[in-house]
Amino acid sequence: DPYAVALRKMLPYGRAYPNNLGLDGIMEALGAAIQQVWHNEAEIGPALAEAEELANKAIRDAAK
Repeated sequence: DPYAVALRKMLPYGRAYPNNLGLDGIMEALGAAIQQVWHNEAEIGPALAEAEELANKAIRDAAK
């Protein structure tokens, strides 16, 4: 299953985020990164960098 393979490759790069701050935005950003890697639209590093930016934005927005 290519989805599981891509997810396993990304796991070592994972980072813990607080559950109460923007979890929906964080999960959306991570899901988008997984899809980009799965569809060979992006490499793991750049996809995760973009997901991190989006996740941090979600946290900032939720903290307002």
